[in-house]
Amino acid sequence: MGIIKRQSLKNSIVSYLGVFIGTLSMIFIYPLIQPSDLGLFQFVINTGALLSGFAGWGFNTAAVHFYSFYSQSFNQKNAFFWWLNSATLMSSLTFVTLVFCFRNGISEWFGKENTVFLTILPYILCLAVIVSFSNLYTALAASANRIVVPTLLNNLLLKLVLPVLVLLFYNQIIGTTFVIKGILIALLLSVIGLYCYLFFLKQMTHRIDLQFWHDAHIRKDIFNYSSFIILVGISSIMVARLDQIIIAPILGYGSVAVFTFGATVAEAIDIPRKAIGSIAAPLISESIKANNMTHVLELYRKSALLQLIIGSFLLIGVWSCSDALFDLMPKHSEEYRNGKYVILFLGLAKVVDMGTGLNHEIITFSKYYKFNLWSLTILAVLNVLLNFYFIAPSFLNLGIVGSALATLLSMVFFNIWRMAFIYQKMHIHPLQINMLKVIIFALIAWFLATFTPSVSSPILNIFIKGSTVTFVYWAFVIYGRISPDVDDSFEKIMTSFKK
Repeated sequence: MGIIKRQSLKNSIVSYLGVFIGTLSMIFIYPLIQPSDLGLFQFVINTGALLSGFAGWGFNTAAVHFYSFYSQSFNQKNAFFWWLNSATLMSSLTFVTLVFCFRNGISEWFGKENTVFLTILPYILCLAVIVSFSNLYTALAASANRIVVPTLLNNLLLKLVLPVLVLLFYNQIIGTTFVIKGILIALLLSVIGLYCYLFFLKQMTHRIDLQFWHDAHIRKDIFNYSSFIILVGISSIMVARLDQIIIAPILGYGSVAVFTFGATVAEAIDIPRKAIGSIAAPLISESIKANNMTHVLELYRKSALLQLIIGSFLLIGVWSCSDALFDLMPKHSEEYRNGKYVILFLGLAKVVDMGTGLNHEIITFSKYYKFNLWSLTILAVLNVLLNFYFIAPSFLNLGIVGSALATLLSMVFFNIWRMAFIYQKMHIHPLQINMLKVIIFALIAWFLATFTPSVSSPILNIFIKGSTVTFVYWAFVIYGRISPDVDDSFEKIMTSFKK
């Protein structure tokens, strides 16, 4: 777990810096403009990310899967890189052409908003292509056990640029179209940065090498794997992004902005899982290929416990301070407060996913990887059906809170199913008694923070409740000796502090 902890810690620091900037923007800058305008910008970003799964054809996951086979020498790595590069370009251009040909039929889904959709569709398709290359380069960097710089470029750059664009839009210096173009430019710069970083890591050269295209065996292996994995990747993205896209035609772009606020806060909870999963994926792949299930089990259980500890702390901390966050908003605070329970339900969904460990990575790199397709497809379908049932006016009509509840129920079912499958096929599971202790500690800390007296200052409220949660929760976790990884980190911190 050493390299995982080091890279994950660095990655989490960078990610939380992005969360800090994003949170300040969500509270103080984004509410300055109408939620419908903000929702439109976020719709472009989310839809482009969703379509990148189609455009990239799963080659980013294939990069991780085949990296150990085709990275024995520098020339092999270079040829592998350019094969993936050219294949991603071909698949992206094919996808963009198909969507553009059927654009009128697709736009009918958006009803009265179809004219707006047709206007922004070219930008969405450009964003999808850019993100597909970003995903590919990020996967290659992760295969080389480097995830910090990709996180810096993928997350931090856009979080710095978007608030500036929104401020310019608010002051009527630029229009809607220029904001969207600015988003595309920021993402394109991040892709260029990733390309340069791979060159720095000596994963490739600027010399284009297409020798792998002449090897029918390599072409067949990678293409067949990618053709299957694309369905898994699409289902994963649909689960993560589809609720926000469903909301747009049913409830409008304004509801997208309110929902996205809750989703952004929930995403902060999920950062440690993404960091640990990115750096653990190559290690799990190598261990499974070596049939070292003892190491897989160790990674499985340690990661699940560590993720549950961090995720539970972040959820109760955010939820305890949620009212104060809305109080800080300069405008439209009541509209955003309507999405308060979106934070809770999406946050719980993230904690459930974190507490069940590296399910996805273990299945993806095992001989049972096809299970991911069926399980994720069923999850996507279930999530869509529950979304319509909970938010459609003709059914329960719960609005955006119903969409968040649908995601929570889907994720609980999905993770129980995956855990049961891994246990049936590999006889390993991540569950342990210390997990129950973590949940009890979290509930106690939240209960005490809830009954902490509120004051008139939102910032002071955040400090008081946040401090209560932090002190009580970590006191229980550390002195309860819940996790060796936490204990080890705490001892190192104390040793450094004493020095």
